Amino acid sequence: MAKDTQIPYKIPVEEALKNRGKKSVQDLIQGWIMAEWKYFKKRYRLIEVYEMCLIDGHLKSVVNNRKAKVLGEDFVLIDKNTDQQNDKNLENLFKKNWFTQFLDIALDSIFFGHSLIEITELSQKEEGRRIKQVTCVERRNVIPEDKIALPNWWDSVGICWENDLYNDYYVSAFYKDSFGLLLSASVCVLYKRFALEAWMKFAEKYGKPIPMVN
Repeated sequence: MAKDTQIPYKIPVEEALKNRGKKSVQDLIQGWIMAEWKYFKKRYRLIEVYEMCLIDGHLKSVVNNRKAKVLGEDFVLIDKNTDQQNDKNLENLFKKNWFTQFLDIALDSIFFGHSLIEITELSQKEEGRRIKQVTCVERRNVIPEDKIALPNWWDSVGICWENDLYNDYYVSAFYKDSFGLLLSASVCVLYKRFALEAWMKFAEKYGKPIPMVN
């Protein structure tokens, strides 16, 4: 039976307690400012707003539909020098669960602005090591502009994943807009949530829906 091993060089990223409290547009703006700050960038506040907005049913369905259309398609490998399709044996190396996980995390970069993909487990085969599992490094701890991951999100010094020790086990995926599509979508979701909250309070207080104006 093949022996599974962990990657030899792993960036020690610790996940802290996540803030699941109520979020507002002001929290979104402050998180955006913190993420853009020139001298001491932090993304944890922005990511917390993003994650809370993703529990919105409509937004989540739109995100999942977009990803499903990509993940549901078949693929081929093309040699960039000859424009010829590679052999089937090479394609079979990628038709594994880990590659689907890889694509899923990479597609999330469109919405969050970035994804740092970590190879977490290797499978020992007769012909050499093979990837078995990949995961996404906690986004609160990643500063994509500086290409570093922080052991804790409040740290001021991190580890560069392009360092020779780590670059074989970490792959970064960036979106052209470094803060992702959720920066725009979150505004609409937050205002919708406030409106729904007001409607619910009205219905609770008066026992009837808000009257429609003709």
